[in-house]
Amino acid sequence: MLMASAYVAFFIGALTLALPLFGGIAKTLDVTYVANAGDDRTVHSGMRETGDYKVNGAVVLHTVLQIGQLHADIEVDGQRYAHTAKPESADVSVIDVHASYRVTHVRDGNGTIILVRYDSVRT
Repeated sequence: MLMASAYVAFFIGALTLALPLFGGIAKTLDVTYVANAGDDRTVHSGMRETGDYKVNGAVVLHTVLQIGQLHADIEVDGQRYAHTAKPESADVSVIDVHASYRVTHVRDGNGTIILVRYDSVRT
């Protein structure tokens, strides 16, 4: 009987100490909510490309020759190179190594790159 009353006393003491903790947690959450309410809501968790990304023709040529490792098709000024093709059989004569190319990545619904498009930029 003495042990049962000691257990009940410890339980009531634990509840008495726990109530201020729950109140402190609730206040902390309220303060955090108010502090975050003024944050920028334009932040997105998705992947986005920013700016106009350009590379030179040497990079394009190197990418075509490494197409087997890319696992995505490559298109250079309308000439398409399949990722399943052998790099040795690719006709790379259309690639000007001294030109600049604008890069565009085409993605599927899962965000995987399925096509890398290079369009020459006339300066």
